Amino acid sequence: MIGALTLPELCRFFESTIDVDGYDDDSLQDFESEPRIEGFSHSDRSASASIISFDKYLYSVRASWRLSVDHRVVDIETDCNCSKKSNCLHGAALVFEMLRRKGGEGASSSLSPMVSDALVEIFKRKDTGSRSKNSVIAPVKSSEFTANFEDHGRFWFKMELGIVVDGRHYPLLPILVEALDKLNGDYSEQSLNKLNSDGRFIAMLQDGNRVSMPFDRIRTIIRSIVEVFGKAAITDCAQIALTPQQFKSLESRGFSNQVNLEGARRLRSRALDLDKLSCIEPIEDPRSLKATLRPYQKYGVGWLEEISRQRLGGILADDMGLGKTLQVLTHLLRAKESGNLKEPALVVCPKSVVDVWISEAKRFAPSLNVLDLSGPWRERLKSNIENQDLIVTTYGLVSREFDRLKEKRFFAIVADESQNMKNHRSIAARAMKGLSAGHRICLTGTPVENNLTELWSQFDFLIPGLLGDLKSFKGVFANAGAEDGSIEPVDILKERIRPFVLRRLKEDVAKELPPKTTIVKSIPLSNEQRDLYEAVRLSTNQVVQAEIASKGIAKSQIQIFSALMKLRQVCCDPGLMLSDETTAKITSSKLQQLMDMVRELHQEGRKVIVFSQFTSMLSRIGDALMQEGIEFVELTGSTRDRKTPVDRFQNGEVQVFLISLRAGGSGLTLTAADTVIHYDPWWNPQVENQATDRAYRIGQDKPVFVYKLIARGTIEERIVELQKKKGELARDILDFKSKKAASGIDQDDLDLLLSPASF
Repeated sequence: MIGALTLPELCRFFESTIDVDGYDDDSLQDFESEPRIEGFSHSDRSASASIISFDKYLYSVRASWRLSVDHRVVDIETDCNCSKKSNCLHGAALVFEMLRRKGGEGASSSLSPMVSDALVEIFKRKDTGSRSKNSVIAPVKSSEFTANFEDHGRFWFKMELGIVVDGRHYPLLPILVEALDKLNGDYSEQSLNKLNSDGRFIAMLQDGNRVSMPFDRIRTIIRSIVEVFGKAAITDCAQIALTPQQFKSLESRGFSNQVNLEGARRLRSRALDLDKLSCIEPIEDPRSLKATLRPYQKYGVGWLEEISRQRLGGILADDMGLGKTLQVLTHLLRAKESGNLKEPALVVCPKSVVDVWISEAKRFAPSLNVLDLSGPWRERLKSNIENQDLIVTTYGLVSREFDRLKEKRFFAIVADESQNMKNHRSIAARAMKGLSAGHRICLTGTPVENNLTELWSQFDFLIPGLLGDLKSFKGVFANAGAEDGSIEPVDILKERIRPFVLRRLKEDVAKELPPKTTIVKSIPLSNEQRDLYEAVRLSTNQVVQAEIASKGIAKSQIQIFSALMKLRQVCCDPGLMLSDETTAKITSSKLQQLMDMVRELHQEGRKVIVFSQFTSMLSRIGDALMQEGIEFVELTGSTRDRKTPVDRFQNGEVQVFLISLRAGGSGLTLTAADTVIHYDPWWNPQVENQATDRAYRIGQDKPVFVYKLIARGTIEERIVELQKKKGELARDILDFKSKKAASGIDQDDLDLLLSPASF
């Protein structure tokens, strides 16, 4: 006799002594508490329940039994809607409850030894019948493993793995899942070996019979799926969605040697087409091109042409200053000379960059008919679109004139500074996605500035559907880490976008550039500034934390931004936030440091660019320069004539150029500069790098010194820490050799930013 048993004890006894594979629960933890039963009824000989539930699991169970003269249970029949169907733990739980409630057992939470012994014996006897571990169908032969592929769109296929047993086809994944449940998600080599039964893999089919398969073959299949798709692919769903690149990855792991492929011809052909995007033959310069292309630029033009041939989309993500504009112009020029430019190409860019495209086209590709569709004459010129080779316009105009532009067909749509489409909800992003073109190109050195949804938005413009819908994308790629040999989500993403992104760095392809030296200057605040900083920090932190406690961090963005901006202003110059009377009493240590530097650099004949996020700060710097008698030019978002200050600086008429980070961070060539000063740090290092690249680009023949002024012990130092995280995010997603991933700002980051100063 095994003694009196409670329900958990009974179920554990079944688990340890009887083959009870096939029930749906993750573990026996469901049986730690009494089951909840609805619709329960019983008599001397039978019982039933409409629902028996264990936490989140619901089952419909029926049971009946026969009692001997001495009231021992001699026969039990159960029926359940779980995968095992009968004689399962759910049936045992119901029988337990029926017998417990039957006379003498009703007040007890356990069964007497007599009843529990009989219950175990009946279940044991029934379970060692047709479903015994020794009752195994003939082993599956190598020729009976299949992988069937169905086309579900240009870049998506469905794969169904299967086995053939006695002429009947069974989906393989659900069979594997049932056995793999025992590993608790650990699919490492060591863990998988636990399923090795003398070189065989034993599993249960959906009809309750068992099948024997070669363990080495099953291990290769499982490891290939986990390494290519991640552990999330191991589900009881019969099919797996895959891309041509993932099919290639499977084949490289010997997957094709383990199964018979059916319907893979189109999938393999698509994979070969995508391979061509990484095997580009350098092109010849067009006859009418007024420039000599560098080797990497010829490769880039060839890549754009392959994108066009396959009617795809791609991101040309070269470093700033490597000639992305020239490569696109050459691509269009070659299309015109070959007779393929039958429709105009549309370039959409920020307003500040329109003149750059117009002037570069006139300079390098004068044979192209170019239309500026951004200025006040656009109404008169709209009817002339079809006669153009290249049309240059702005994101704002595309949004306003979408109804007219959507009726046109373009040879290509080029989204310059495509990070402007990073917000998928913006009117500009939605309008761009609604235009019609043979192929689409994004130009940006910073396709990812803050988070991966920015990348999704750009690819939704380039190749809709490649990265799935946004909800699924966030669900898969929000978690950047993986364990137990499973591929990391960020690696899955990089593998998927790899053919459609071309990125070259200055240090790799423009080695003739002079050196660039970055110097961080840590500037201590004055005593008055320190006191003011702490007073502002304490008051704003209290307001922000109360707001977050009330609304949550997502709905407190305005208050958070306001608090952080005030602290940054104190670091730059207290005069940015206080009245004139107070300003006179508190000096800015950083402004004093800047003026000391500019005086010395001016005397040395250096050409200096000063960047700041605050236009009001640039005004205060300008006032200080005028007091010193140092002439300068300035460019902000309100500057109408951008050409004049650029020309004056480039021609050597002035030595100092004050530029707001957003207005002048792109679309400028300032190779006359040899010194760049970032007066205040910005959240995203990619934006700062773009600004620096106004000076450090092809055509620069002098060493460039980059100074970053940081207020010691303040929010500015914490911003630099966060910059590293954002820098990693952008680098790692475009560095196809990297195995790292990064995440965005969270509550911990906010606490860091608002923490007490460490002067």
